[in-house]
Amino acid sequence: MSDPIPRELRLTSTATITPKRVRWLWEPRIPLGKLTILAGPAGQGKSQLTCALAAWVSMGVAPGDLRRTNSDVLIVSAEDDPDDTIVPRLMAVGAYRERVHLVDAREYIHETP
Repeated sequence: MSDPIPRELRLTSTATITPKRVRWLWEPRIPLGKLTILAGPAGQGKSQLTCALAAWVSMGVAPGDLRRTNSDVLIVSAEDDPDDTIVPRLMAVGAYRERVHLVDAREYIHETP
């Protein structure tokens, strides 16, 4: 068995920390640079909302700190197919698709011959 990773406890006085304001994609719902999870049962519109948010960001019309800044978007999808679900939804909401990029995180079953 390998040696455990050495760990240490570091304390920081809160008096030494300078507060900063939170930047928002959609105030007060989605902060920039923070983990945001859209969770819920299937069929509730999570992926449609994701496509609308991607469109806002790509077009520079997000209602937050990215307004008037066309930005790139990375969508990680573990369920929806790009060709019959994601791309048609992006088109429907007017996304600048050259700024929206996909990571396909679906699981594939590889059959052996």
